[in-house]
Amino acid sequence: MDDRTANRVSLAESLDRMRTIERVWYREYMRWLFFGEIVGCCLVVGAIAVAANPPFLMIFDTKNLAFLVAALAAINTFIDPLARAEGYGRAVTELQVAMQPVDGETEAEAKKRLHAAEAQGLRDIRARSVARRPEPATAHRNN
Repeated sequence: MDDRTANRVSLAESLDRMRTIERVWYREYMRWLFFGEIVGCCLVVGAIAVAANPPFLMIFDTKNLAFLVAALAAINTFIDPLARAEGYGRAVTELQVAMQPVDGETEAEAKKRLHAAEAQGLRDIRARSVARRPEPATAHRNN
């Protein structure tokens, strides 16, 4: 929403819009958190099963199970669902704080604060949604 559009809507409409965004972001937070926890539990159980090689797993080839666990770990590392959940969680917190009324604040200041919180929330989400690249190695010289 640009500044011209923000000036035309009332504070109540802005708050309703922020509540809707908050619900969507919270739902995404819970989705990524659930996905991360389930995948993490599956990795732990799979790694224990591969390491212990219990007799009831003789119907499966341990090499295949090891491959599946390794592939799931690689996918989990690449997607990083817990970092994505953290981004959505921070964004939700930003909006919740911004939606609290401030004494002596004008309607324009309140709307500006709400839209700034939305923009910060989007930055938090995007920062944790892209795959992080390793920092380039720098050569250190001892002079």
